[in-house]
Amino acid sequence: MAGSISFIKVESEAGINNVSALAETIWFEYFPNIISIQQIEYMLDKFLSQKAISEQISQGTSFYIVKKDRELVGFIAIRVDDSSGRRRLFLSKLYLEKFHRGGGIASRMFAFVKEQAAERNCGSVFLTVNKINSHAINVYYHWGFRKEKDLVTDIGNGFVMDDYVMSLDLAQTPAGSDN
Repeated sequence: MAGSISFIKVESEAGINNVSALAETIWFEYFPNIISIQQIEYMLDKFLSQKAISEQISQGTSFYIVKKDRELVGFIAIRVDDSSGRRRLFLSKLYLEKFHRGGGIASRMFAFVKEQAAERNCGSVFLTVNKINSHAINVYYHWGFRKEKDLVTDIGNGFVMDDYVMSLDLAQTPAGSDN
């Protein structure tokens, strides 16, 4: 059972520091089988350093720390995207520490994301996921996502992100559902 789960909006330097520390732990737990250590280090610095998180928040991304009972166990980052001509929620980050996976917390995190999408009047949620990350892709399929397209993004320093863009139409899945 997931226990008492809460979502704390990151609005302070301490919160930013907590997200950055969680990111480092989680990325080194999860990604060495998917991308190189050098790319992990580069991406953590580029996207999840304290400076990078502060910049993302200033540009409209909302970060939430996930707390189980009194322990910080993961985080979420979301932002509204209108660039396609329709209002969608971009699920930028959804990460959970290894020890807490498989107990329903990720599903609670995703239910929270859908609630946030509804509150922001977004008709869908979309995300990018590494093409090699079969576990995450299968979880997203389970939650009702579908592949939209392939996306290769040059992130500098000789690295690329080779991803799928996946999306979920919220009109087909109520905010409280587990699909």
